[in-house]
Amino acid sequence: MLEGIEIIKVLGNQKKRKFGTVYLAKQIATNEQVCVKQVQKTVNNSRSIEQLKNECLFNFTLNGLPQIIDFKEDVGSYYLIKEYSEGISLKEYWSQLKKRNRLTFLQNFMNEITPIFNYLLEHNIVHNDIKPSNFIINEVNGKLSVSLIDFGLAIHKDDNITRKTLFPLGFASPELLLNQLNLVDQRSDIFALGISIWNLYTNRLPFYHSNPSVYTNLQVTYPLPKASEIQQDLFEIIEKCCVKYNFKTAPNLLPLAVVQQHLIEAINLRFDSVLEIKEAIEQLSERKTVLQRLVQVFSKTNIKSKKQ
Repeated sequence: MLEGIEIIKVLGNQKKRKFGTVYLAKQIATNEQVCVKQVQKTVNNSRSIEQLKNECLFNFTLNGLPQIIDFKEDVGSYYLIKEYSEGISLKEYWSQLKKRNRLTFLQNFMNEITPIFNYLLEHNIVHNDIKPSNFIINEVNGKLSVSLIDFGLAIHKDDNITRKTLFPLGFASPELLLNQLNLVDQRSDIFALGISIWNLYTNRLPFYHSNPSVYTNLQVTYPLPKASEIQQDLFEIIEKCCVKYNFKTAPNLLPLAVVQQHLIEAINLRFDSVLEIKEAIEQLSERKTVLQRLVQVFSKTNIKSKKQ
C-alpha cells in the first residue's frame, strides 16, 4: 500500500464512512503509530479528494489538534498520514458514563477543549464539522485529554473562500447550511457544539425528516426543542449556543441582503467563545453543588427534629 507503512487495522465503521478508508498503521522505521486516510482516485470521490487535500493544509503543534506527517499519492489513491489520536469517540465515551457523572464530565470536557477553540479563534480557523464523532477522548489514570480531529471541511477566514462547502446535516448552523461562508465564524462551530451536547443527552438529533430539503428547512428555521433528558438550566446554555433566526419565509425566496442580516442577528445572540460556555457550565455545576449541600443540611436538621 505505502512504502514504510504497515497497516494494523481499519478504524471506525466503514459502512457509515463516505469519506474513504481510515487505518491505524505504524511507521516501520520508527515503530510509531500513525493514522492513514486513503481516498481512491475515482470520479465519484472528487469531493472526498478535495476534503483530504483541504485537511492536509491544517497542521498544528498544539496538543489536541492534528499533526500532519505526510501527504502521498500513488496510481490509484491519495493518502494523508498524521499522528494517531489514541482514545475513543466522545459518543462512545459518553455512552459508558453513569447519568450522575455526566455534568461533571461535561465540565471537564469543556475545560479540555477551551484551549483548542481559543487557539482556533486566535488563528481565525473554523472547523465546520463539529460533532461527537470528531472528538476523541483518552483517559489515563483518571487524567482526561481531548483531541479534535477531521479538518476536511475547515476554512481559514483570512483566505478568499469561493468554494461551496459540505456540512454535517443535523449539526450545522443555518449560515453554513445556506452556504454563507462569509458569515461563518467560531460561533458557527459553537452552534454545532450545542447540538452535539443536545445529541449526547438525548441520543438523537433535534430534527429529522426523510426528505433532505424539509430536513434542511427545519434545521435552518425551527428553534431547538426542549428535551426531558436535559435539565432546564443546562438547556438554556445549549439554547444560547444554538440561536437561529425564525424565518417566516423560505430564505431562498428572500433577497440575499435580508437573509444575511437575519443570520447575523442570530449569530450575535450566541456565545462569543467556548470559554464563555465553559464558565456558564461551571456556574451551573457550582449551583448544583450548593443545592446538594442545602439538601444535606435540611435532611440532617429534619432527622434531629424527629428525634427530639
